[in-house]
Amino acid sequence: MKISNWVNISVLFVITVMALRTWGVDLIPKEDKKGNIAKEKNSIQQKACDGGKMFECFDLGLTEYARGNLVEAKRLYQKACDGGEMKGCKFLGVLEEKKGDLVEAKRLYQKACDGGEMLGCVNLGEMEKKKGNLVEAKRLYQKACDGGEEKGCFVLRFMEEQKKDLAEGKRLYQKACDGGNMRGCTNLGFIEISMGNLVEAKRLYQKACDGENMGGCSGLGRMEYEKGNLVEAKKYLNKACVKGDNDSCKILIQLNKK
Repeated sequence: MKISNWVNISVLFVITVMALRTWGVDLIPKEDKKGNIAKEKNSIQQKACDGGKMFECFDLGLTEYARGNLVEAKRLYQKACDGGEMKGCKFLGVLEEKKGDLVEAKRLYQKACDGGEMLGCVNLGEMEKKKGNLVEAKRLYQKACDGGEEKGCFVLRFMEEQKKDLAEGKRLYQKACDGGNMRGCTNLGFIEISMGNLVEAKRLYQKACDGENMGGCSGLGRMEYEKGNLVEAKKYLNKACVKGDNDSCKILIQLNKK
């Protein structure tokens, strides 16, 4: 073929491509372009992660979690956490809490909180609040709030509103407990814990548990668990679990692994 013909074909091809683009026709499918961009981004992030940029490891972990690759997400969170990226520690804690390993979740949230990741303080506060340790929960929410995390401020405001009803709640639960309502004893025990009265809380939980209220048994088990008395903790948690308390069953599963 003559050179002039090649030139004419090349010019015609360029003109055709330009015309198609002008009319909005993309020669590369959008799906392929998106896929290529995502792969390129992942490749760049992976190199950065391998090079010691721990936030990129954490961000890759988020991507894997969104894809449902929990094992790989956990590995990347762990790498980020070990490398000093506290967001990785916080998200590791979330995975452990979902799995039911509250001891490990607490350790990771504490590490994140101490390292300046304020959502770690919030999550730690949530754990303390669930156990009834409202004084400690409030301290953690305050730390998060002071550190610029609005969620900590929001929960603090909510707790202040609840506090107004605490005295009246205590009076009513006391009346119920004295009248033989064991759930009232359990709820009163929860309030006593929030006020730091652990001896009185334990007495009330014991009364409720002896009266076949499984919330009281679960409360006793959690208190013993916190003190490190695993034999006693298992005894009470097992009683509550057998009678249908699912939260006690979850804690018991983790204790039996130790």
